[in-house]
Amino acid sequence: ICAENSNVAITDGHITNNKYQHYDDSHKGNGCHGGGGIAAFNGGSLAIAGGYITGNYSAEAGGGVYAGAWNSALSGFTFSGGTIASNVAQNSEGGGIRISAPTVGVFEVPKGSHAYITNNTTNTTNDWGGGGVFVQGSSEQGIKSASLNIYNALITNNHANGFGGGFAACPTGKTAITDTNGIAVFGNT
Repeated sequence: ICAENSNVAITDGHITNNKYQHYDDSHKGNGCHGGGGIAAFNGGSLAIAGGYITGNYSAEAGGGVYAGAWNSALSGFTFSGGTIASNVAQNSEGGGIRISAPTVGVFEVPKGSHAYITNNTTNTTNDWGGGGVFVQGSSEQGIKSASLNIYNALITNNHANGFGGGFAACPTGKTAITDTNGIAVFGNT
């Protein structure tokens, strides 16, 4: 799925075994494009409330989900249920999910639902990692860093060849990842 300036709601079903193969040596590892399963950017919103985003591959960032693009934020990105698993980002960040500056992400799972981010991988060794989730910072004036508020989610068994097996934030600028009320991050490498 590629959605530009659109409102996308995923509530059920399978987005599986897709490949984003765009590759450009001048952009290798910059994270400026991606989205093996879903790429949503430049306005609009993305809401995932169920279903399975599994087995997808991106030659760059966001093996499963690429939420926003640099300075082309989503108006909202929520993950309130479902499974994001076994996705791969080859040359950049966010094996499961990459949240680009200045998008704000919220993982808030109601009682009785589940949100799993598991068994995702980023293979890059020349970038910042984030096997499960990567949140992009910003060092440029006028562009805010992305941020992520996690109220309830399971982030486990993800892998990064760079930094942050479970989740990572960009070291440029100030990037916020806030976790409360039921987040479980373990077994990541």
